[in-house]
Amino acid sequence: MVLGNDEDGEPVTSAVVDAADLSKPARKPSSGKNKVAMQALYDALRDHGVAKAGSMYPANRKLVPVDKWREACGLRGHTKGNSESAARAAFKRAKDKLMDMDEVRECGSYSWKVHEDD
Repeated sequence: MVLGNDEDGEPVTSAVVDAADLSKPARKPSSGKNKVAMQALYDALRDHGVAKAGSMYPANRKLVPVDKWREACGLRGHTKGNSESAARAAFKRAKDKLMDMDEVRECGSYSWKVHEDD
């Protein structure tokens, strides 16, 4: 934007701020084992979800103990493996991936969905 001219007749300019598109980026749907783990979280929240008070937890979401979520993953066949450690590792990978995708949060021994149901 030109504000005027300086003493030499050169144009004096300034930056102009344009409105940005503030729409939320489209969320990628979960697939494969992550989709199974997310459905297991829905199941665990339905069956064992609780509200927790405190600044560490969302006031508008149910939370579920992480062990109940892991148990629901096992019932869906997600974390079945040859050993307990393999099952723990499979659950941790899915949980970490869903957290990286900003679909799930965890604090202490509780997890919850970031977004409301679509």
